[in-house]
Amino acid sequence: MTRIKICGITNYDDAVLAIESGADALGFIGVPDSPRYVSPHDAQNIVKRLPPFTTTVAVVRRAADASVYPCDHIQYYTGGPLENVHCYKAIRVRNARDLQQISAEHRNSSAILLDTFHEDLLGGSGQTFDWALALQAKSFTNAAIILAGGLNQDNVTEACTTVHPYAVDIASGTESSPGRKDRFKVMEFVQAVRAFDFERDRIVNLPIR
Repeated sequence: MTRIKICGITNYDDAVLAIESGADALGFIGVPDSPRYVSPHDAQNIVKRLPPFTTTVAVVRRAADASVYPCDHIQYYTGGPLENVHCYKAIRVRNARDLQQISAEHRNSSAILLDTFHEDLLGGSGQTFDWALALQAKSFTNAAIILAGGLNQDNVTEACTTVHPYAVDIASGTESSPGRKDRFKVMEFVQAVRAFDFERDRIVNLPIR
């Protein structure tokens, strides 16, 4: 099953919407200049009200910035991971040369997130990159591939068909405005991913005659 992370959660209602729609993880952005920024205090107030078995991810510039967030995992963009905490790095992809970083630094990582490179933004640009590069990245690492960057309910089936990622990560594609989720976009995105999973499993389990 393809895991789904709904990122850019800023309020409790959107967190519940994502969970009830079938998301596997929620992302809380701890980068202050992001329009989806949520303070540690507000994140704490949301997380403490979530139902059990909900996975939470702090999305930060440096892994150390997440120390004040009450989250299960850390997604970071620069520097290295923290010890004794489940961290994974987000790599912003421009071209095939960026895959060399994966081979050199992340061959044995447990997971990496592949996002679209943007000159001014760490993430959340709403722009896709060449998914063939994400597929190619699998040959450079044993890590689980988390695919991000411009995904939405209309293109996620193609993205999953091309890459077969471990997980997909979406923020702007589920919003009515930055930091505010659109109920139908969230539900339709999750349904599209689950439809892909169903069709993939159906094909895999077809009998051989």
